[in-house]
Amino acid sequence: MSVAVTQENLSKVSQLSTSEEVGSQEDQPTLVHPWPYLEEFFEMVERKNNFFRMRCKLCAPKYHELMSFKNSPSNLKKHIEKKHPTRLERYTQLTSASLKRFFGPTLQTNQAVGDSKSVPGKCG
Repeated sequence: MSVAVTQENLSKVSQLSTSEEVGSQEDQPTLVHPWPYLEEFFEMVERKNNFFRMRCKLCAPKYHELMSFKNSPSNLKKHIEKKHPTRLERYTQLTSASLKRFFGPTLQTNQAVGDSKSVPGKCG
């Protein structure tokens, strides 16, 4: 059996492959960056259980991936400290701004202002 290659057949094949690609993209869950304030430096590649695989954008054109635990981007900070020390100040600005948004503009302390006898964690 031979199939004649015609413009009509080519357009049908093209439509099928395009609809298959769209369907497969819809089936995959969207990756959400665990630390959106660090998107300037790192792109999320994959999530596996409690770990995130991230790609350093600063290392481009070299492709450099790092693993980070879900609760802590400390591996990412260590990478910036070692490989991109000139960008550490910017990294610190981004992370401190994120903490300010999370905890509010001021952090509360247990010690009363001006009271040198008060002990943190004790009342009276």
